Amino acid sequence: MTIRSKIWLLSIVPILALLYFISVEIGEAIKTENGLKEVYDRILEAEKFSDIIHELQKERGLSSGFLTSKGKKFRDDLLVQRAETDRKIKDLYFLVRETGSGSKVMSLRSELDLKRNRISSLGINALEAQEYYTGTIAALINEVSKIALMAKTSETKNALMLHSYLLYAKEFLGQIRATLNAVFAAGQFDGFSIRKLASIKGSYDTNTERFLQDAPPDIKRFYTDRFQSSNVQATMDMIDIAFAKFKTGSFGIDPVCGLNQQLLRLTH
Repeated sequence: MTIRSKIWLLSIVPILALLYFISVEIGEAIKTENGLKEVYDRILEAEKFSDIIHELQKERGLSSGFLTSKGKKFRDDLLVQRAETDRKIKDLYFLVRETGSGSKVMSLRSELDLKRNRISSLGINALEAQEYYTGTIAALINEVSKIALMAKTSETKNALMLHSYLLYAKEFLGQIRATLNAVFAAGQFDGFSIRKLASIKGSYDTNTERFLQDAPPDIKRFYTDRFQSSNVQATMDMIDIAFAKFKTGSFGIDPVCGLNQQLLRLTH
C-alpha cells in the first residue's frame, strides 16, 4: 500500500469509529423512550438504512474498478459484495414490510438489480455507475434524517441527527478521494472537476460543522482527538495542494493506481 493510500485509509477510519460511538449514544437514548416499540423500530430502521449505505459505498467502489478494468478485475469481489448488500436490504425489508417503507425497499432492490445487470454486461461506464450509486446513497441518508425528525424525544432526535451528519461526512470524504484520484492521475483539473471538488468539499465541511455544533462534549472531544493526527492533516494538505495548483497542475502527488481490496472497500 502506498503512503498516500495509507493516509486516505487513516482519514476514513476515525469517521467509522465515530459512527460506532454515535450508535452507542442512540442505544442509550432508546432507554429514555420508555421502551415504546414504535420508537425502537424507527431507530432500528435508521441503523438498517446505515448498514445498506455502507455496503452500497463498497459496492460502488468495486463496480467502478470492475468497469474501469473492462471486467478484468474485481469480478469475484463484486459478486460477494452484492450478496452482502442484498443481505442488508433483506434485513431492512423484514423490519419495515408492514409499513410504508416496505415498498421503497422493494423499489430500491429492483432498480439495483437493473443497474447491476448493466454493470455485469459492461453496458454502462464507470461514471454513470458512480452517479447511480451516489444518488441512491444520498436518498438513503435522507431517509435517516427523516427518521431523526420523527423521534419522540430531543435526546433520540439529536443522536440520530448526529448519526446522519457523520453519514454525509463519510460519503463526501469518499467522493473527495475519488475526485482527487482522477485529478492526480490526469495531472490537472478541468473546469468540471475543480467545481465538483469545491462543491463536495463544501458539503463535507458543512456536515462536519453541524456535527461539531450539536455533538455533546464527550463525542466532540473524541472527534477532535482523532482528527488532529498528522496523517489526517496530510489528507487535508493534499486537498489544499489541489486547490492551490488547480491552474498549473504538476501536483507532485502520484495517483493511486492499484488500491488493494481492503482500502477500496473502506474508502468508497
